[in-house]
Amino acid sequence: MLKNATGQDRTYAAIGMFAGVRPEEICCMSWSMVDLDHSRIRIPGSITKTRIGRTIDLEPNAVAWLSSVAQKEGPVVDGDSSCLIGRLKLAAGLGRWPQDVLRHTFASYHVCAFKDAAKTSLYLHDRRGTEVLFRHYFRDTLVEDAKKFWSFQLPVKHATPPVQAPTWARNDIDSFVLAELEKRGLKPVGPAKSELLILATNMLDVPAEVIALIYKYRWTIELFFRFFKQVMGCRHLLSDDPDGVRIQCYCAVIACMLLALWTGRKPDKSTARIVGWFLCGLADEAEVLAHLNRPNNRGVKLAAKAELWKKLGL
Repeated sequence: MLKNATGQDRTYAAIGMFAGVRPEEICCMSWSMVDLDHSRIRIPGSITKTRIGRTIDLEPNAVAWLSSVAQKEGPVVDGDSSCLIGRLKLAAGLGRWPQDVLRHTFASYHVCAFKDAAKTSLYLHDRRGTEVLFRHYFRDTLVEDAKKFWSFQLPVKHATPPVQAPTWARNDIDSFVLAELEKRGLKPVGPAKSELLILATNMLDVPAEVIALIYKYRWTIELFFRFFKQVMGCRHLLSDDPDGVRIQCYCAVIACMLLALWTGRKPDKSTARIVGWFLCGLADEAEVLAHLNRPNNRGVKLAAKAELWKKLGL
């Protein structure tokens, strides 16, 4: 979202996500309150919900994102905030914009990353206290995601490295590749013949015929793992050992075949879930039958979606 947003849209999103400022407070802020030199935001009590001012320390990535759109003076957000939210929804690819989603994102990732509920509560200026903050926002499963969130940096365009044969490079990527080749004392080859296909790989111990076979079935492999993850719910591998991966794949395929035999329909994620609940005793036979007998409205939904896009001219 931040990468796709520009101008005040990026400003609004960055302050909300990385500082946890309330939407109505962001709309009242001016650039004089944003001190990027000292990595902090000072919000006066005159514009806060509680009428008490506060200072929020900014992490390095927040400073970098705000620096890309910073102004010397003037309001941080100028204009109708509803239009701004609409543009951010498009930039984020969201169909719905949950209330205070940026502020809640900050709260979850700040308390999970830094494990300092008192500081998070101070920045949010939430009077409900640290106990409520931990109960609603802290999750062990979010700790790793929180570390990634606070390391999310502004994309920087690096200068093209100097090369000895600049005519070979057709774009910036070629220049970086050529620079690495020259550093290793290698020379690039000329254009490949039309009947020759060159594949780059790091599987140096695998015969070329096997590499070609993998490339030929690359989309089949991609579709299998899409089914493996999305339909069967295998979000991650249980083992890094080849035998462990093989067993997990066999189990997923066997489960898929059993679902097809039991239900008489194409397996999907919801069917796998309800059957799993039934086997665990969390759903009864009537609930399973109700799920299996429900009408399939996928075609109707797709037609309605296509008609909506047609009306919007997209």
